[in-house]
Amino acid sequence: MNSRHIANLLWADDDSTLMLKPLQWGLERGGFRVWPATSYAEALELLDTAPEPFESLLVDTILPRAEPGTLHPFTGLTLASKAAQKGVRTIVFLSVVAQSEVGDQYEEIVKAYPNVHFHYVNKLFLLEPYAIENLVESLK
Repeated sequence: MNSRHIANLLWADDDSTLMLKPLQWGLERGGFRVWPATSYAEALELLDTAPEPFESLLVDTILPRAEPGTLHPFTGLTLASKAAQKGVRTIVFLSVVAQSEVGDQYEEIVKAYPNVHFHYVNKLFLLEPYAIENLVESLK
């Protein structure tokens, strides 16, 4: 971990941890302490029990409620709302779903929490050069 700890980051995503490991390393190199969760239930538990509060949330828009494989549409948006209520100030949605497909729900959350900094990033963006560095900057 980078000795320059910037923030605790809750990362809720059910995609393969092997596939996303380089992203986690990049976030840690950028100064984040990353707390991974692979389901909505696991992420909620971390929100309630982590020893320090989370400043940032990186979340897939579609998460399983409990066990991987039981996906529910836009569960990540519900998690983002709960995280904002608990004081998370930067929320980045990672998805392969276009932002327009979650339009109304996304806009409602953004309007409900004007003090939270929101970003929406297509997961395919993470394959581009400098994507991790850009993501780290958006989370600061």
